[in-house]
Amino acid sequence: MIITTVQPLQILLFPIGVTTVVWTLRDSFSDYTMATCLMDITIVGNEQITITCVDNQTRSTDPDVFNYTVQNQELDPTFYTGNLSSGVISNNFNNSSTLANAVFPIGEQQQLFGR
Repeated sequence: MIITTVQPLQILLFPIGVTTVVWTLRDSFSDYTMATCLMDITIVGNEQITITCVDNQTRSTDPDVFNYTVQNQELDPTFYTGNLSSGVISNNFNNSSTLANAVFPIGEQQQLFGR
């Protein structure tokens, strides 16, 4: 007697990239492997990646203070989405995922966030 058992794949979460699935057919009495087949499932990340930054900001300091310390995440991107499981968000000022506690000197600064 041969029993074929197929587990539904829809309950699995496949990562971006290639995953190999092995299907096995076994003899129900001896647990002997009768046959196997392989299939590659390729998940492609075609989802558009988007990031929304806060508008340009101006901060004032006291007359004898020559820098500004960012408060919490006030200058961090407000939203980002897409296939970020394989990426990391960072900025070009401190190469971090946040500008919290970053110290900016007086003058105009341009910061870029990306992944």
